[in-house]
Amino acid sequence: DNIIAEAPQKELVRLCGVRCPHMVEITLEDTLASLTEKSPLVVASAGMSNEALFLAKRIFVDHLGLRTVVPVHVGDERRIKNARGEWITRADAHPNSLGARLIGLEKVSGDELGELLAGTDAPVIILDNRAVPWLEGDDAAKACRGRDLAVLARVHTPLSRAATVLLPVASWAET
Repeated sequence: DNIIAEAPQKELVRLCGVRCPHMVEITLEDTLASLTEKSPLVVASAGMSNEALFLAKRIFVDHLGLRTVVPVHVGDERRIKNARGEWITRADAHPNSLGARLIGLEKVSGDELGELLAGTDAPVIILDNRAVPWLEGDDAAKACRGRDLAVLARVHTPLSRAATVLLPVASWAET
């Protein structure tokens, strides 16, 4: 019951020409313009694929000129196998922070993201409400209070409940 299947009384937006039933059909530019006159901060995710990160950079950075950051949670060091089957030590808890860096997106820590949000009242667009543990908690919702907030989410968190615009995202089982 925590999964977002439908978002009553929230504005649903059709992005990138994908037709979805029961969604309000407006453009991305219309959505951004309706949020506020201030330039939004976009928060992407190091859990997104290279293709999704490339598209986010293309739309938000290159086309719209918005600051787009990728929060990266550094955890305890652990040993994992790389693509060549070699054991490496890694502290980065995300599958694609390297892809985000190579595409040219700005990486920030969870703490730096908190400072960014505290330092501005501009609207925020969150492309993954579970990108880092900090975004899943009450502190993130409090930091975004009083501003326009668009959130893409698979499951409800305090941040998705605080959203001005909530966009449900399909899970792998639904695609």
